[in-house]
Amino acid sequence: MSVTSAVSGNLKRLRKRPREGADSGSESGLSDIAMPAPKVGAKKGGRGRPATTGKYVGVGLSRREAAAAAKAAALADKLKEDERQIAALTKRVTEGRVRRLSESSAVVSDVGVEAEDLPASDLNQRLVDAVAAIRQVSKVSKGLSGCSKKALKEATASILESTQVLLTRTVTEETALLRAQNKKLAAQMAELRKEHEELKAEMVNFRREHLRQEVGLALPTQQPQPQLPSQETELTRLIRKEVASFNARFSVLEGKILRPPLAADQRSTPTYAAQAATPRAAQLAPAAAATQKRTAASQMKTAGPQSNRQSTKEAKRQGPLLGQPSVNPLLDPRRSGR
Repeated sequence: MSVTSAVSGNLKRLRKRPREGADSGSESGLSDIAMPAPKVGAKKGGRGRPATTGKYVGVGLSRREAAAAAKAAALADKLKEDERQIAALTKRVTEGRVRRLSESSAVVSDVGVEAEDLPASDLNQRLVDAVAAIRQVSKVSKGLSGCSKKALKEATASILESTQVLLTRTVTEETALLRAQNKKLAAQMAELRKEHEELKAEMVNFRREHLRQEVGLALPTQQPQPQLPSQETELTRLIRKEVASFNARFSVLEGKILRPPLAADQRSTPTYAAQAATPRAAQLAPAAAATQKRTAASQMKTAGPQSNRQSTKEAKRQGPLLGQPSVNPLLDPRRSGR
């Protein structure tokens, strides 16, 4: 800071305004000096506070109270959420246990109540859940509630129980437990496969019957069930009745459709009564004549016309032998001239 600036500052402090109510002598003496015109209508500058009217009295207090209430509500909600999560973790930790450890009971006495039936993977999961519960409780505020205390107790008990079981368990016990579980699962799988096969067979039969109904095929005949004697008798009677009615209808149709026997058939095939009534010679004569005719016909085909004449003469000679009446030349009217 220089000396010139210090001197100018002191002169400004010593300079004063002239008084308004000065005497006339001074006014006449100072008339020649130009004075600045006073400011008219200008507001007084400054940072003064306005007058309080009492309109906003207590607003700050109410705002502070509202903020405190909102903070307390948020804290209560957070505490409830933490307790809910802790209760869920506690339920997972205590899930599957037959009974809970009481405060007065020893931990070692209850070890193996149900944990012995669990494999190592399940025990490991229980340990993880217990540790998670402890970590969740540690995040809560200092004032622990009853639910938090209960979660801590259950978590520590479960950790001790699982640890003791893992320490005392051997590989043989683990293998035996796994084999038992595998056997049980195998039996269940066999039952499921059997049910699956039955369902497949039922579905195949259902589709087959549905297809037959759509196409119009007849259903397969069912196997007959064993019947009682009375039912068999009734069934036999009905069958006989149906067969008799069928024979009657068939005989009527046979008489209408089939032709009557021809006369040639009746002559060629005489009845047994007619054959019994004719004498023995009369029966042999047609047979011999038929045999002779067949022989003559065969000779005619082989020998020619001369053989036909000879066969005719032989037939005339054999006529009396076959039962034909012989003609006496003396009694013949053509020879006697009568």
